[in-house]
Amino acid sequence: MIAILLFSVVLYVAIAFALLKTALWLSGWRAVVAVGLGVVALLAYGSYSIHASCAVDPVFVPPKCTDTNACGDGKMIFACDSAGGAIAYLTANLVHPITALLTVILTYLVARKAQRSTTES
Repeated sequence: MIAILLFSVVLYVAIAFALLKTALWLSGWRAVVAVGLGVVALLAYGSYSIHASCAVDPVFVPPKCTDTNACGDGKMIFACDSAGGAIAYLTANLVHPITALLTVILTYLVARKAQRSTTES
């Protein structure tokens, strides 16, 4: 599971880096900052969305009664209460913040390099 989460961080950062370099190539450092902020906002929305969807009220499943009127207890189904939920929470609480931090660092480095190259020429 850690390998999947690490792969997610690497994939997200690689996509963000490609977007930043494309923005630099097309427009300049202001576009790099705008794209960097957009990627961080998208990651923040993803974390919020995971937390909002996992915080919904549980669903009660009524018991099945037999002909002899013997009923069970029923059960509650909670959102994100399985292995998929653990991955969702780890993604929202680990992958997205780490990726956002790395994206901010990459945005700073790419924008600084772009400013330095425009002031030198």
